[in-house]
This record gives sequence, C-alpha cells and structure tokens, in this order.
Amino acid sequence: MFFKNFKKIILTLLILSLGFVGIYFVDLFGVQEKINNQFKKVSFYNAVKEIPRIKIKMKKEEYNQLIHQRDTLLERGNIPWAIDGTEEKLKVKAKFKSGKDKSKGNIRIAGHFWDHWKRDPFSMKVRTKSPINGSSRFNLLNSRTRGHMTDWFAHKLELDAGLNALNSEYVWVDFNGEDKVYLFEGLYDHVFLKQKGFSNAVFVMEYTYDTTRQIKLKFPEKEPSTALVKRCSSLYDSLCSGSLSPMDFIDYKKMAKFYALGDLYQSTHQYYHFNLRYIFNGETNKIEPVGREYWIEDKGENRALFLTSHLNDSTREYGYIPEVLFKDTTFKKYYYKELEAVSQKSFLDKAIKKYQSDIERGKILLWRRYPWLKDPIDFKSTK
Repeated sequence: MFFKNFKKIILTLLILSLGFVGIYFVDLFGVQEKINNQFKKVSFYNAVKEIPRIKIKMKKEEYNQLIHQRDTLLERGNIPWAIDGTEEKLKVKAKFKSGKDKSKGNIRIAGHFWDHWKRDPFSMKVRTKSPINGSSRFNLLNSRTRGHMTDWFAHKLELDAGLNALNSEYVWVDFNGEDKVYLFEGLYDHVFLKQKGFSNAVFVMEYTYDTTRQIKLKFPEKEPSTALVKRCSSLYDSLCSGSLSPMDFIDYKKMAKFYALGDLYQSTHQYYHFNLRYIFNGETNKIEPVGREYWIEDKGENRALFLTSHLNDSTREYGYIPEVLFKDTTFKKYYYKELEAVSQKSFLDKAIKKYQSDIERGKILLWRRYPWLKDPIDFKSTK
C-alpha cells in the first residue's frame, strides 16, 4: 500500500511539474512574464543588500521646499538653470547616516539641465560636516544622467590605470522615508586627497578661458594651503612664459593615460574646465588629473582624437595645459603609447571580465526603474 501511494504521489508531482513547464514555455496567460518578474524582484532586493545604505532625514517643511523647487523646474521645461549665477539653488538642512557614520549637512538639487530633475529619483548635491560613505561632498544622481554605468566604468578603468578616480557606486538611499537607488558620485574634497595618499596637495582649476577677469588658476577648497597655492601659481606662470619645461610641472604618464581613456570613450566632456580638476602634489611639484562625467557621445563615429579636437578650443575651455602638452614631442610619445594600449581588444575584455559581477549587479539594480535597459555601460536599449 505504501509503495502504491508513493507511486501515485510521484506521478502526480511529475504531471504537475510537466504542466508547470508547459505553461511556462507556452506563456499561457502571461505566467512566464510574471514568474520572470518575481525572480527579478528577488534578485533586486538581494542586490540592494550588497550596496552601501544612506539615510537622509529632513524636516517636512524643508523637504517640501526642495520638492517645490523641483516641481517649478519641471514646469519651465528644458531651460538651463542657475548657470550664470543669477538663480538661486535652494539649500536645505538634513541629517545623514551611513553605517556608523553620522553627520549634518545640506542638500540642493543638482545639475543645470532637466535630465537631472525630470525623472525619479531627481539628482541631489550634498555637503556634510563629516564624511558619509567616504565623502563630505558628493552627488546622488539619477543613474541616467551618467549613461547609467558609463561614467562608473570609466572610473574603474582610471583606477586600473593608476589614476585618481572619483568614487562612483550605486547606493540604497532612504530619502525621508522613501527608498531609492542612486548613483553616488564622490567629489573633490580633502577627504578624497587623504584617501588617495596625498599629505601635501591642493586641487587646482584652470581658468585661462576667462580673459575678462584675468583669472588663470582657481583653488576651489575653502582654506587651501597658502604655500602650495603660491608655489603652484609660480610654476604655472613659468610654464606659460616658456621658462619651465612642461615635463617639470605636469605628470606626463598620468595625463597621457587620462587623454587616451577619453579618446576610448569618444568623450571630451571630462576635459572642460568646469569638470576637470588637477591635483598639485607638493611632494613632486607636479599636477595630475582628476576628471568626471565621461560620456559616449558619438558612439564611436566622427569624433577626432583629443590630439586634434583640442585645436578647435579657441576659447581655451579645456585650459592651456593641453595646448602645451600636444606641442611637446616627448609627451606625444607617451600619448601614442597609451592610445595603442587602450585600442587593443584585450584591454576592454580584461576590464569587463574583472568587473563582470559588478556590471551584472548594476543591471539588476537598474531593472526596477529601467526594465528595458539591455546594456548599462553604453545605454543600448531594446526599444
């Protein structure tokens, strides 16, 4: 009797299993899609557990003020905002927590164009008194504003090349009680310099394009070292006058790698003065690059190498540095060598293999907001 009942149970389970498989593949009543979505939901919440968590708490009144400004921007459409400094970006106070780190700070809406605020979640710029997730200045970005994982992957390539890449990663944010996935972009601050091992360094921006105010360099930190500022400015003036060899002021190897990676991406956006920072290293008396906002602008079509495209920069929005470098035969040898390295198929194959698990996790995290997304690195989609 036992074996007879056992055979019936096995036969019943087999029939049910075959029926389930048949329904799945026939996709009767959309069962296949529903089951796939359930698998993706489970994968999503498992992926969320693996990424940093940030909690942001604001008073209701200040939160409503921030949302009101966002809604006002949406009503005006795709019109540049606050670029010329005549419009105010509202800053509101907030409390932050990430793991054991707690801090107070402020938030404002990030970006000058509506790709940052027309989608949910909208992008935010954060300043905190003490580091949160390793930064005291950072952006919480709608992933699409950076081509999803395009800029993220560029920073991984920078790290592998020995460059000072920004911290770029997906984070799970509790924003006043509502959970959202953001792309975390660490920015240029003293914490960054310390993490990269600089004990005597300062951030520098080139302002050679601004001929009306006669500003050549800007040191964006609140209280930069006076000694470093003077030394950097003096060396820069000597470079401009021709009395100092560019090799004695610029890290050729790192600049060559930086330009080559930009050419690989067919992007120049990270070279503009408002995105690019140099680190003046007081130990070597040389500058080295830190860029952001890599794009794949032309999908590899009709884009000249930076060797050529910088020549069209009549207003010097890329600064004076490229002009000096690409006139130097020695530097161009470094540059050509790096171009050859990044143009090898094995270069990208190796990097993609190294970060494959992170890329797959990124796809899972992006699925909830962008279910049609096929390739998050270059934003190819199925429709």
